Amino acid sequence: MEISNFNKDNIIREIDKGKEGIVYLYRDKGTNVALKQFFNNEETCNSNDNKELKLLILKNESVLKDDIKLLNRMYSMGKFIGFTSIYEPYAPLSHLDNRQNKLVILKEIRDRYLELNSHNIYIGDFNVKNFCFSQGKIKLFDIDNFRIDDLDFNVETPAMTRYMKRCKDIKNIDYFCFNWFAFSFISKVEQDMLLNGNYKAVPRKIKTREVIDFFEELKQIDDSYVIEKTKDGKPKTLLNLLK
Repeated sequence: MEISNFNKDNIIREIDKGKEGIVYLYRDKGTNVALKQFFNNEETCNSNDNKELKLLILKNESVLKDDIKLLNRMYSMGKFIGFTSIYEPYAPLSHLDNRQNKLVILKEIRDRYLELNSHNIYIGDFNVKNFCFSQGKIKLFDIDNFRIDDLDFNVETPAMTRYMKRCKDIKNIDYFCFNWFAFSFISKVEQDMLLNGNYKAVPRKIKTREVIDFFEELKQIDDSYVIEKTKDGKPKTLLNLLK
């Protein structure tokens, strides 16, 4: 990845704002691109070196060839502050209301995280803003927060935090986080409410005994937890209970 020098006059407009930075539509070297600029504060600046290393690795990672197209690292006054990618207007998954469509999307996300895990890459943060569905495939956008080998996550979600408190082995973290995300995505109930056992707002069609038992068991996950497999050899997930 080459280096571009930040110029605030090249900002066209703000696209999105999150916990760790702002995404802009930005003019870089004559082309409109997406720029993710990280907030410069004590909580995030120490992790920027981590992010830069991850971007350099992910730029050439074949398993991500159909996802966000990384372009350049962005520097200001000699320091790494963010990165650019090809600008692609997209609709986040939050616009989907049809339950059957959501199940199709979740199956795609499950297959993608299993594929990434086989390359020692972990998503951790399953969020409707981090995925879009394009031409029958899931596209990933928040890849700078992935865990790669020993380069850890930069943003922690409630499910991820809970998992890492209980488990030393990272290999099941996407299984754990995906299931909580899937339940939240289908039921439209906030994930942290579900983690705290608040099922009152869950629709009756989903709140079956089998589903609730599955999540009560999942809440007890630790390094001794054995994940059940389906006939195709894939981990048993909430999807198996919602067919």
